Amino acid sequence: MKEFNMQEDNTGQEPLIFYCYEQMTDIEAFCRLAEEKFHAAGHRRPIEFRRYDCYEKAPERDGDLYVFDGMVLSAYAAQGLIREIPEKMVGDDVFEWVRDGSFYENRMYGIPFIVCTDVLISRKEDDIPIRNIYDIKEEISAMMRPMLAEYYLFAYFNSPHKGDGALKGLRYLNKLVGGRKALKDPEKAEAESRERFIRKQCRFLLGFSEVLRFLPREDYVLRRANISDGSAVELPFF
Repeated sequence: MKEFNMQEDNTGQEPLIFYCYEQMTDIEAFCRLAEEKFHAAGHRRPIEFRRYDCYEKAPERDGDLYVFDGMVLSAYAAQGLIREIPEKMVGDDVFEWVRDGSFYENRMYGIPFIVCTDVLISRKEDDIPIRNIYDIKEEISAMMRPMLAEYYLFAYFNSPHKGDGALKGLRYLNKLVGGRKALKDPEKAEAESRERFIRKQCRFLLGFSEVLRFLPREDYVLRRANISDGSAVELPFF
């Protein structure tokens, strides 16, 4: 983490070092838009974008700004790689459960701007109140084999019966997506599940919130996915 130097900032000579983790979606478009917004706001310093793999190792300490997966925030904060920021920098229009992921030891160390979580997607006209996976009584579309570990973890923590509830939820989900055939061809799973939903072969798509950018522009409802026998009534949908 580079120390801030007001004199360097005013001269406009030294570049702003901006580390972006390379697995970020549409990283080229992100960097281009960030630079446009930065200069449109009146800032004069050039920006030097650097890529790194936040899952393999920490970035160098000469950066001014860092973009990383929220799962590494606590490690970065503990190592002093990132600086605490004022809570007022995040507005009230951010969901509390999203905002909480930016804290380490009751201090804020990041500003969330991408939320990628498991959600149940439906078109607005098909939306129904859903507490958990058992409220769905029809076939849905979802990736299975590449996502089994993540589905199990989400189900485990949402279920009041933990391991037994998680396994039961996975079995029911596998039934909803078509049984054993859904466990084949993992490399094609994401595109195929998405295409089935686009063609309206099913009314519900279980996937990452990020999948919205691949869907035709329509009115969608996103609900937090709950692959368990627990209740998700208190969780927001957006």
